[in-house]
Amino acid sequence: MKYVYQGKEIYPFVEVYSDIIPHINGITDHQFYTNPALCTKAWKESLAVIFEYFGEYVQLLKPRTPSAPSLSYGHLVS
Repeated sequence: MKYVYQGKEIYPFVEVYSDIIPHINGITDHQFYTNPALCTKAWKESLAVIFEYFGEYVQLLKPRTPSAPSLSYGHLVS
């Protein structure tokens, strides 16, 4: 399946925010933001859960790559 807008191919993606990753993995936001090992583990394990949830649609989606917690308004909210 292809999506095209004004002649340019576009791709859907899953927007994964850092507030859902610790929740899926069962750790606190504090642990996620202050423990690099837990943060890395949470991203790896949580993305597997997200892939399983979307099932066959995962091939159509382009989840963003794991990243460090943002230093922005989103970080303050979490």
